Amino acid sequence: MGATRIEEEWEANSVEDAYGKSYDLALCNHGDGPYNGTITTTTGFIDKTDLLNELIRTSQSQLAGIERWRKEAGDNTDKWGKVWVAKLPRDCGEDRYILIGVAAE
Repeated sequence: MGATRIEEEWEANSVEDAYGKSYDLALCNHGDGPYNGTITTTTGFIDKTDLLNELIRTSQSQLAGIERWRKEAGDNTDKWGKVWVAKLPRDCGEDRYILIGVAAE
């Protein structure tokens, strides 16, 4: 069986809430099969907000820092593993979170 990259953004109150919203929607739409290609095939999440903030701080722009984080997440997540989740910089007063991981399919 294969694997597919997961990348989503959610309005949420916390990293737990963002992961939970993604998981619940995938569970509702696709069930919990071991190879359904969704976040339900992962084993939880790791809060990587501090890393995102550091990459933004050491990059030439906010966007460049986010792109570096996306690459790091893609290089360091695996099928059956944990999803990386981070709170994005606050824009328009809304709390948004990014999730990146690998789903089994």
